[in-house]
Amino acid sequence: MASYRKALQIDPNFAYAYNNLGLALYYQGKLDDAIASYQKALQIEPNFAYAHFNLGYALSNQGKLHQAIASYRKALQIDPNYAYAHFNLGLALSDQGKLDQAIAELEIAVRLEPSSTLFRNNLEIYKNEEELSF
Repeated sequence: MASYRKALQIDPNFAYAYNNLGLALYYQGKLDDAIASYQKALQIEPNFAYAHFNLGYALSNQGKLHQAIASYRKALQIDPNYAYAHFNLGLALSDQGKLDQAIAELEIAVRLEPSSTLFRNNLEIYKNEEELSF
């Protein structure tokens, strides 16, 4: 974190340093500070897909699903091939009870990264849930 803060002293408009500082804060459990750091990165670089993704992840972990989904969707507007954004969007949609939409996002994630066992396993779990719900 000290290195990121030093980088920001040198260049206060270094969006990547704010994003990485946000990651460090997130892993320390400082979600509000992490979110503020991601938002600062996005003020500087609005088309920073990875910062939108990270913001969505932190918001999701705070239970702010509507905001998280908006952040994942923004990341996907910028980079439609961002497999992890599709995956996390699918998880958030599932948490909202939108299983059909969740499965659609997970299918895209698997199509983009067919070797991902994480993506495939979750897709199968949600498909099984869908079958059991009828």
